Amino acid sequence: MVICCLPSIIADFSFFPIVFPNQNPSNIDEMAEIVFAVAGKVSEYLVSPIGRQLSYLFCYRSHAEKLRNQVQKLRTARNDQQITVDEATRKGDAIRPAVTPQNPRVR
Repeated sequence: MVICCLPSIIADFSFFPIVFPNQNPSNIDEMAEIVFAVAGKVSEYLVSPIGRQLSYLFCYRSHAEKLRNQVQKLRTARNDQQITVDEATRKGDAIRPAVTPQNPRVR
């Protein structure tokens, strides 16, 4: 919340003369640019990850549905591959090690 309010406070230059009474306006503008740059970087590194985490919280149903769809696609691809392996085995062809599962429990 502080980050959201920061630009509106900085845009109002009325507090600068109180904090820095001996500074001329050009230095105040330079300081404001620095503060804006820092606030921009802070929001870039904080807002995006927080927003992503909140999207997981609020959009869990759609994320779960996408995951179910991907799992179904992988099962279909695995079954198609298994049919091809079974055909090759019946014909007596050699099966490449990359195709055979290393762990039989994967099935």
